[in-house]
Amino acid sequence: MKYWINRTPKEHTFIVHADKKIYRLRAKPEEIIDIRQQLDKGRVNDKFMGVPESYLRYVEFQETEPVLSLHYGKETEDKILVSDLPLRREIFEYFRAHTGEHTYEAKRKTLFARIRKPGIALLVLLIFGGGVAFFIREAMQGNYYTVEGSNPGIMGLFIGLAELGVVFNALIFLPLTGLCLYLMMRASEKNGVVERILYKRY
Repeated sequence: MKYWINRTPKEHTFIVHADKKIYRLRAKPEEIIDIRQQLDKGRVNDKFMGVPESYLRYVEFQETEPVLSLHYGKETEDKILVSDLPLRREIFEYFRAHTGEHTYEAKRKTLFARIRKPGIALLVLLIFGGGVAFFIREAMQGNYYTVEGSNPGIMGLFIGLAELGVVFNALIFLPLTGLCLYLMMRASEKNGVVERILYKRY
């Protein structure tokens, strides 16, 4: 048996490899000593969630993601939350050295994959800002719009924001756009390598 203790709040406290299974558990601070004593005696209690190695398709590690991803079945994925990079790396390397028959691969994410999340946020922001800008321009030309009914929806939101004027909307959308661009730049510079332990299936 091998176990690790992760003391970061709201993450998995214990990660255990025993009897060809990978376990994880979120424990309360007052439970840690008792559970650790049980593990030292070779006992994994019923509170732990475990995945047999024979079920696994692959275990995935990325420096930029605060999780170890366990993939099994057709589409099933479990995430072990460990934001501490050295600890997460140690656990991954242990699995790589001590779990069932497998191969290892490391692939670099494309630029598109790295910037996808902030890119989608920027696209949504631009579409939303464009809608507001349209109604601001219409108001400046003397064309005013109203939305009837109790549920104005997205159109009502566009019109409502447009009524607040150019300065107000600039103070909202320009900083958010700048933030999205900054996040895209940061994401493009990050290590985009995805490492996987690929288990042989019989």
